[in-house]
Amino acid sequence: MWVDTLTRTDTWCVVAVQNRQLTGFVAAQFADHDDSPVKLSSLYVDPDWFGSGIGSALYDRFTEVAPAGTAELEVWDGNDRAKSFYSHRRWRPTTRIRPGVAGRPFVTWTLDLGRPPFEHDSPTRL
Repeated sequence: MWVDTLTRTDTWCVVAVQNRQLTGFVAAQFADHDDSPVKLSSLYVDPDWFGSGIGSALYDRFTEVAPAGTAELEVWDGNDRAKSFYSHRRWRPTTRIRPGVAGRPFVTWTLDLGRPPFEHDSPTRL
């Protein structure tokens, strides 16, 4: 699944590497039309690196390159860590869902990219 996601010709991707080890990545598809949302399709950090600032740095890079407009992503309703991460960055869940695993759906979240990025103390350099 990750190979398919990250090798699509319409996918923008940045990886994080620490000590020659892949520690995370972020991927998105930017809108073809002005009224189409940017899709943040993946933001993944190796669990051994949780809390290190890698996720925030990858997210910051996404917000630096994403065009103004609306962005969307899907969050599995059982992933409280992701829900907290995105809600602190002004993403908001919608009523749009699709079936998920363990009886919990994937929920579409949105963000207005026209607003200033979230301010925090983590590093933004990768």
